[in-house]
Amino acid sequence: MKKQFNLWLAICLVLLLGISVSVPAKSADPAVSGATEAEKAGMTTEQLVVLLNPGIDFTLIDFVIPADLQPEVTFSISDPRGTPIDLFGDPAYGEVDIRFMLSYIPVGEENKINYHERSRDRGGEYTTVEVGTYVYKFVTVLPADYETDATHTLASVATQDFRDTQFAAYGLERYYDNDIYNFVPSGEGEPMPRDIVATETCNNCHDPLGEHGGRYQEVQTCTQCHNPDNLGPESADELSYDFGPVVHRVHSSNEPETGTVHYPAPINDCQVCHTGGTPTADMPMVADPNPIPTCD
Repeated sequence: MKKQFNLWLAICLVLLLGISVSVPAKSADPAVSGATEAEKAGMTTEQLVVLLNPGIDFTLIDFVIPADLQPEVTFSISDPRGTPIDLFGDPAYGEVDIRFMLSYIPVGEENKINYHERSRDRGGEYTTVEVGTYVYKFVTVLPADYETDATHTLASVATQDFRDTQFAAYGLERYYDNDIYNFVPSGEGEPMPRDIVATETCNNCHDPLGEHGGRYQEVQTCTQCHNPDNLGPESADELSYDFGPVVHRVHSSNEPETGTVHYPAPINDCQVCHTGGTPTADMPMVADPNPIPTCD
């Protein structure tokens, strides 16, 4: 997001050389800092784009599993300067989308199981605490006997999209923020997420990691869906899109969807990617805190 923000800032500086905008110190609409609805109505697109703070920052405030077993997330969203973003504001100033995915790793196992019928919770109810702060109640109902001692992962993905707005011509695109919360519902013991590959390691080359259009930017967000429970085991007739098999195929140029991929290190140099986690019999190659750099 930082590179895109810097590009936008440079554009704004150019526009400011020829545009003078007088606005009040406070805003009646957090979507456009410093301008009331009446003032915005009289502004040109060039004037409005200078006032925008493109980008979205997601902050998890609280996560609870109530008695009805429909989880509730309390969160806030703001622009890079800390101005609250209205989740239900005018999409002409950047449509906002929030997605939540909840999974767990059964005790004694290593792979995540996703709780949702279609990878993520859909159609839940939002309650506004104040502009920029909301509570989301899941549609998904956890099983009555869900594993309270298992490691759970809540992945939150926030997006603000300017591509279909009048500001797209000024370089404004989609902006993202991913948040990962690992926890044990019972509070007993520390969470043990599967983390044999860290996002920071991927970003040595990808800078930043961003799949499915760029929305998913954390490895632990990817594994909410790319796991054996959701995407099946490898078979003679069908490829598995579990995270491990698909990533190995992509980087060795054996994935039909991506074809030939330039991988800047020997494919059998495992420590380039496998930089974290706890070694086990099934995953022995996981721990090297000082990986060999592959990109500069």
